[in-house]
Amino acid sequence: MKKILLGIGLCIGLLACNNNTVEKITSETKVEKIVSQMSEKEKLGQLIMPDFRNWNDKPLIKMNDDIKNIIEEYKFGGIILFRENIINKEQATIFVNQLQEASDLPLLIATDQEGGYVTRLQDGTELPGNMALGASRSVELAKDAGTVIGSELNAIGINMNFGPVVDVNSNQKNPIIGVRSFGDRSELVGNMANAYVDGLHSQNVMTTLKHFPGHGNTESDSHIGLATVNYSKNQWEQIDKIPFEMAIANDADAIMTAHVIFPSLDNTKIKSKKDGAMIGLPATLSKPIMTGVLRNEMNFKGLIITDALDMHAISENFGRTEAVIESILAGADVALMPVKILKEADIEKIEKMYNFILKEAKTNKELRDRITESAERVISLKLKKNLIGKKQIRLVKKAKLIVGNEKNKLKEKEIAEKAITVIKNDNILPFDISGNKNILILSTTNARAKMIKDEIETLNNQVKTIIEKVDYNKDMTAKVKEMIKKTDFIIMTTYNLKNNTKANEIVKFANENNKKLVTISTRNPYDIAYLPSVKANIAIYGVTGFDRTGGGRNALEGNIKAGVRTIFTGKDKSKFNVPTAKLPVDIKDEYGKIIYKFGYGLTY
Repeated sequence: MKKILLGIGLCIGLLACNNNTVEKITSETKVEKIVSQMSEKEKLGQLIMPDFRNWNDKPLIKMNDDIKNIIEEYKFGGIILFRENIINKEQATIFVNQLQEASDLPLLIATDQEGGYVTRLQDGTELPGNMALGASRSVELAKDAGTVIGSELNAIGINMNFGPVVDVNSNQKNPIIGVRSFGDRSELVGNMANAYVDGLHSQNVMTTLKHFPGHGNTESDSHIGLATVNYSKNQWEQIDKIPFEMAIANDADAIMTAHVIFPSLDNTKIKSKKDGAMIGLPATLSKPIMTGVLRNEMNFKGLIITDALDMHAISENFGRTEAVIESILAGADVALMPVKILKEADIEKIEKMYNFILKEAKTNKELRDRITESAERVISLKLKKNLIGKKQIRLVKKAKLIVGNEKNKLKEKEIAEKAITVIKNDNILPFDISGNKNILILSTTNARAKMIKDEIETLNNQVKTIIEKVDYNKDMTAKVKEMIKKTDFIIMTTYNLKNNTKANEIVKFANENNKKLVTISTRNPYDIAYLPSVKANIAIYGVTGFDRTGGGRNALEGNIKAGVRTIFTGKDKSKFNVPTAKLPVDIKDEYGKIIYKFGYGLTY
């Protein structure tokens, strides 16, 4: 590695000569010189991006000798951090600095700070999320969101964001995308994504579009199992392809693959290691999709990064090391989380994986060439972003001034308020909160209800609020009936309802007793499709986030506070927030009929 660093110094030094020298030493030449001095193991290392979420059953929040030795030995190109690794801005900055100091070449330090439903910075600015931005229809706010996220990531040393999501959420039953998407129209998604990318780039943070070739029209979660997209190629070109094309033209740095089967793009069948059944080949492992479509047809020059290879869609159907090889052969440049590294004994897994791949590469020229090609692409991006030749250290003092600061929180509030969408209102909203009113909050979680209660009491501390936890899978209780009869106003939160929900019993009972009730769709906006008799409904596009891979939640207080302020008026009928947003999706009934169109939204 010292030879490599000497070569890097030579390249950087030569750039300081004169203009003629600069012209002769192209970026490609510098990359080739650096990679040519690497061993095969070092080249392979540039393609590997592991996570160190936990170590010996505890979250890894600072460097230790084991991790330092692993980084030094296996020469990783990057590391992904999760919520467990990022406790606060001070700790995170120190930890990221330690990771960079342990590596000879600067690392790509990545995380999923999408905003909204998926965030990793525990004391950062959560932001309302992509579908909230789509509802606002403001590309300016989308750029602001990217800028806020980028500024906070850069402050602690994270140089790559796994975002934005550019999936078109064309299936309202999608269990994993939903509010992570900007909407169900390709152009809206593309325009919002480009503005978001511009914001990240303004803060020197690299972007990663996901999940190619599209995860929006699925009804399965690839964290759990394989999903299939049954679009024809023409449908794909008219829907899912467009946002990727738009963002590629806007200099997106990387694209993350989807563990989804796309028969119209590749109909290859392969035997599953899980049960021996013949299954489709997921896009992550498909050369016709990754190389044929993305590289050759769409002319994408940036990094192709796999989605996490430890997700069940891959890990249960394909051998872990075999999946790494097949993803590289398919065209991927970075294998994300190929092995679980949780304790010292797991180091052997990395060693076995490297040995297996390097042994295969000795006799497989295509694999050997692909490893070199991808190593060059990783190094090229690091040079392009000025990571090589520049010390990658961040100051804790600066991070404390930026991460979660008042300016960013005010932007979060602005976006949240401009995203609230009133979908139905039969003379229920806004409700006058002045005086000594009784308000009943019905929710499936106390935490969600408590956030609503707290915000109501900031608007009027004379209001009496009562919280009752309910279960929409069970019949309405006699206690809830009595509480409804005695209250002045009911707020009922819902979270991704399905057909035959017993939430309808509550709505009907409130109507029969002439009680004003509003439902808040706290995640996806589709809940009103399953509540035909409700008289008032708003969508807030998220109340809590969720890390499917770890289980950690974050609270999107901005969304719920903006929703509460939209519902009520104060003294003299003064409005706390005037709704202006429009649906970024169609809402369909159980038979597929559109009941609320894209662009619909009420105000008052």
